[in-house]
Amino acid sequence: VSGSCRSLQDVEVITEQATGYLDKAACAAQSREGIARFVEALQRFQLTRAEELMLINSRPRSLVELHLIVEECEERMQEEEMQELLSLCAVLDSPVGEAAAS
Repeated sequence: VSGSCRSLQDVEVITEQATGYLDKAACAAQSREGIARFVEALQRFQLTRAEELMLINSRPRSLVELHLIVEECEERMQEEEMQELLSLCAVLDSPVGEAAAS
């Protein structure tokens, strides 16, 4: 019984810590509609689902961050496309920008 109680306490602590982290994460203020518009705008870049998810969650602000997310970034995109992708991420970053993305 004590092992079961300990496991329940562990789950509660992990849940509390995960919730606290997610509340502070970059993606916390995003709406479903904003994310849907963002994913739609990403279609022309031919990214993988994993890359799209990482862009949503981390919202890169520099080319270095973008290169860490998009595999073979330089081979798949030109400089202008990379800058455009960063601009899209910046729009996703702000609640006001969500309206501008549509």
